[in-house]
Amino acid sequence: MCFIRPLQIIKIKGNEVVLENGIKAYYDRKIGVLKRKDKVLVYGNLVMQKVNKLNTYHE
Repeated sequence: MCFIRPLQIIKIKGNEVVLENGIKAYYDRKIGVLKRKDKVLVYGNLVMQKVNKLNTYHE
């Protein structure tokens, strides 16, 4: 069972990223430009969306 979870990018190589827990995930250019230390939503080994302050909600 996979969950959508926010993780930080450690390394970027081509269209593959290494995340803070050691998982290698793949992304498409539709997500936008990813940089080191960005947070992304990951489902399995696929990057779904870039997380920023605009699309997070705190009560």
